[in-house]
Amino acid sequence: MSDFVATVLQNYINQYDASLDKLEQRPSNYGAMNLFKAQNMHPTSIISPEVEANIEQSFNVSVQVPVVNYREVTIANVRTCAVQTEGLTSSLVTLTHVTYAVGFVARPEQHYENYVGYQSAINRNITASVQKLAEAVDIDCSATLEANKNQYFPQELLDYYAVVADAFQVGQAEKNDFYNNLGAILQTADHEGTAQVAVNPIGMPLVNRLESQGQQNGINEAFQMLGYDWFPTNRVVNGGAPGTYESTLYAVVPGSVGMASRVDPAAKTRQRIHEGKFWDVFPNAPQIGMDLGVFYQKDCADISAVQSAGLANSTRTTVESWEFSLDVFYVSAYNSDPVNRYGNIFKAEILA
Repeated sequence: MSDFVATVLQNYINQYDASLDKLEQRPSNYGAMNLFKAQNMHPTSIISPEVEANIEQSFNVSVQVPVVNYREVTIANVRTCAVQTEGLTSSLVTLTHVTYAVGFVARPEQHYENYVGYQSAINRNITASVQKLAEAVDIDCSATLEANKNQYFPQELLDYYAVVADAFQVGQAEKNDFYNNLGAILQTADHEGTAQVAVNPIGMPLVNRLESQGQQNGINEAFQMLGYDWFPTNRVVNGGAPGTYESTLYAVVPGSVGMASRVDPAAKTRQRIHEGKFWDVFPNAPQIGMDLGVFYQKDCADISAVQSAGLANSTRTTVESWEFSLDVFYVSAYNSDPVNRYGNIFKAEILA
């Protein structure tokens, strides 16, 4: 009896080419972050070149910006020779930042007998890292919008919609005319110009539908969509119990928010201890679009227990480590009395 069991072909495995799994590590929609960047580029940006330069230069010293408070002017009906007493009041606003750091380890010997190449693994780790950083920044941009939304709702705003937790409540029967009313709401609050809207993806079908309702339709609703730019993001989420809201959005007046970033001094000056331990800068990293500080280390390690099989003899081999980091400053327009004066960010929730 013949037996060829010992020589049966094993599984057919090709070298890793990043094709079958190309959608596994895909980017998200970072609309809130992109809105902040768009506000930076607007002529009314609140991040001046001097503020940006101070942020880039600072590290252990605070960055402060002088502001002048709103003056409530008193009108009299009698002329007087008395010396006037009214004037301006100034303040200093201290800008705050959030530090982000993410990293990964790579082991060349782990790929010596593996279908996934060493450089492919590094590339995938970099992609995963910058995507996660972009997501974290987008989360904090959305949180900044929430924290700085308008709190002042006199009757002239309540005449448009009811308000719950500083958010307009827009019913299903009213939603098709919402963006028309939003323009009037902004004018009521003394705001002019194009508003930028951060909205969760489920809010975009309404936008797309209204934009398509042009002159060839029985009812032209496209006119109300002029004057807005939309920034969809998964980081704007509906609140309340499931099924309460259809979508959520923030209408942001130009010059309302901005952000600036910096890297640590060691990275900025590219400090070097030796060839296996140094700092560098990853310029304009993809997805996040900002410079990242890089800290690289190379050392010897025992990786024999890293995986279940295949590295039993790797008791003395190379390991490499990368850490990416940056500080991001989130800035919102100053309001000396947000409870009694209109803000610049208006939140609305479309009821389900």
